[in-house]
Amino acid sequence: MKGRLDLTSSLSDGSEFTLSLPIQLSTEKSSSLKSDMLTNQTFLLLTQSPLIRDSVSQSIQSQGGTVTVSASSQDALKLFSDASLTAYSAVIVDEDLGDIPLGEFFGLLEDSLNFSDTFALILSNPYFSSYHINDLQFARLAKPLLASSLAQLLIHKIATDADTQQLKALADLDCGNGINVLIVEDSRINQQVVEAMLIRLNCRHQVASNGKVAVEKVVYGDFDVVLMDCNMPVLSGYAATRQIRGFEEQDAGKLPIIGMATNDTDLELCMSAGMTDVVQKPLSLVQLRDLLSKWTFFPSGRADNVSHDQASLSYTITPRSPANNLSFNPCALDKLVKTLGGSITHVIKDFCLDMEIYIQSLRSAINQKNESEICYIAHTLKGAARNFGADQMVRLSAQLEEKVRQGELQDTQKILLRIESAADTLSSDLNEQNKSLRQQYASAKHFESKDLVLVVDDDRTSRVVLAEALRNSGCEVDEARNATEAL
Repeated sequence: MKGRLDLTSSLSDGSEFTLSLPIQLSTEKSSSLKSDMLTNQTFLLLTQSPLIRDSVSQSIQSQGGTVTVSASSQDALKLFSDASLTAYSAVIVDEDLGDIPLGEFFGLLEDSLNFSDTFALILSNPYFSSYHINDLQFARLAKPLLASSLAQLLIHKIATDADTQQLKALADLDCGNGINVLIVEDSRINQQVVEAMLIRLNCRHQVASNGKVAVEKVVYGDFDVVLMDCNMPVLSGYAATRQIRGFEEQDAGKLPIIGMATNDTDLELCMSAGMTDVVQKPLSLVQLRDLLSKWTFFPSGRADNVSHDQASLSYTITPRSPANNLSFNPCALDKLVKTLGGSITHVIKDFCLDMEIYIQSLRSAINQKNESEICYIAHTLKGAARNFGADQMVRLSAQLEEKVRQGELQDTQKILLRIESAADTLSSDLNEQNKSLRQQYASAKHFESKDLVLVVDDDRTSRVVLAEALRNSGCEVDEARNATEAL
């Protein structure tokens, strides 16, 4: 980042670190969306930090509120005791104010008649929190502040009682952002299905292919909800959830983490790990909409207003009959087509390619008697095939996984042969159907034209900045930290 880190140290006085970073300030006007959610609301901010003063003021003013700033507790108490002023909707206090212990300050504040119905918020220091604030029963928001988190908290606490409909309207304010969702899923087919649903619901999203990447994205990102697969390589969904809850500290549980479970998932393990809710895979569009409505500001009616161009196109799926004995369920495929629209052709193609890779990896793991790898691949193959209602592939993959978990490796080669045969049949059936779908969509000129970009950079800051710029330009973006991950 072309910065500089300096250190001075002297005996008895300790050490002082100075970090200097060259930051180019934008000369363009901020494009952040303004609204009137906090109109007629007045806030008192108590801080000596110019950065916090400007950040909080801008966030509140962008929602229509007004801010009075005080740099000392004495001045703040005078402002509160002045009955001629309009009562404050909230008092926001920087923990690092330093001129008076916060416990003592709030004790004096509570003596004021004007404080009885006032919402109090402490901007806490996540790295060094004063012991005397632990017993204070006030809301806390960890620094550094995210403007969206502060605005949502204030609106939720203050505007809800005044006008519930205004709060619901917050989710409808459309600046091309919407609810921000993190998809944590190692299966490409499952990623594509959930991504397509979120695009139809006008939600922003990012993808993490394992729990380790998910933890990094949550720590450095700003998500409204996380969709967490439970069984993944590198770091499982259970372990990732526990790590995220650990980073949240006093805000533990605030971020909704929805476990995406299969029939054999231990639901108690999901909840004990800290997950907020659990949903069975494969998800439907209605299920996803209801989850977002339940755990975020997403309005329940939004999915009904989404353009149904995908579903309105006339298409034909070959029905199952004794003559063709299809290896997939036409009803399951029909549901995918209605959800994914024209991108279904890419999803089928990718699934068939992935299935070949899964089976090659499965053969290698069986030859090496790598039990954990066999279980992981079989579990992934089972979950991907379930999207198409490929019952035989699901059943054989589950059988292989169960046998290996029980330590019975003697029949793995026989089951593998049956999986290979089932995969050949499934791939043939899907490719035949896909050929028909491609012709139907091509004749209707119904292909989607959104560009897919892969950003590969080992420097996280550069990667995140570039990826976000591409997303804002309308591209779909995947990120990789090195060449291996990119491949």
